[in-house]
Amino acid sequence: MGLEVEVVGETNKFDVIVIGGGIAGMTASSIVTQSGLKSCFLERDVPGGKLMHIDAIHDFSSPGVSGKDLGLSVFKQATEEVKTNYVYGDVQSIRPKNGMFYLFTADGQTWEAKAIIIATGTGIKKLDVDGEEKYFNHGLSYCALCDGALAKGKTVALIGNTTHLDFLKQNATKVDVYQPTDIKAFDGDGNKLTGIIKKDGSKVACDFAFVENGFIPNIDFLPTDVEVDDQKQVIVDGTMKSPYFEGVFACGDCTNQTPKMIRPAMEQAAIAADSAIKYVKSKNW
Repeated sequence: MGLEVEVVGETNKFDVIVIGGGIAGMTASSIVTQSGLKSCFLERDVPGGKLMHIDAIHDFSSPGVSGKDLGLSVFKQATEEVKTNYVYGDVQSIRPKNGMFYLFTADGQTWEAKAIIIATGTGIKKLDVDGEEKYFNHGLSYCALCDGALAKGKTVALIGNTTHLDFLKQNATKVDVYQPTDIKAFDGDGNKLTGIIKKDGSKVACDFAFVENGFIPNIDFLPTDVEVDDQKQVIVDGTMKSPYFEGVFACGDCTNQTPKMIRPAMEQAAIAADSAIKYVKSKNW
């Protein structure tokens, strides 16, 4: 795939391209489309992002709703009601030139945009131990803030960062803290988590485990001139704009904004979309 290719068909030309199809990406693309500009969101996996792997959400206006139901609802609204464009695409690199952005996807296609919104979210930094995949969403969570309500009246193992320790203590009857390097495996009865196995072979019973081992932003494709912090998060200002790269905006978990939750991500998406709309409309293209 040659980066020198810049002849782009009309179907691949957009005013604003959103990279990422999680709730932030779909929200941003929908708002841009509603403004009258031509927009699409490119997603390399299943639209809905991490939502599609969450059994129940506890930081949204409908407590207990499944991530899959929420993701499909937002996707349907975006593509069927708003009629923003969804495209399956794995962005490999971006080349800015003459005020435009050329996006190169893994299938060999080139896409052209006047502005881009980065909404690629993050990947979970897992422990890579036995039982981790099996008991995810069955007593094991990677977000204490999101799923802390599930710990009410239970014994909990908090593994890694203790930022939300006090929050968990308000719900759980007992919280024990461990380092990621302490854990050998997650134990269970085949259906739900029942405890952890430490590196020394000892077993510790618990009803729920939270792994707070950090996240990895999915931004390897970005031009090196887009500024990121020491955690590889896209740095944005209050308008969700990259302060040193005109035409680049970002929202959601891949940015340096907090908290990393659904509602803030949607709010950031609205701001990023509004900023991108104003940017595109301000230029004499």
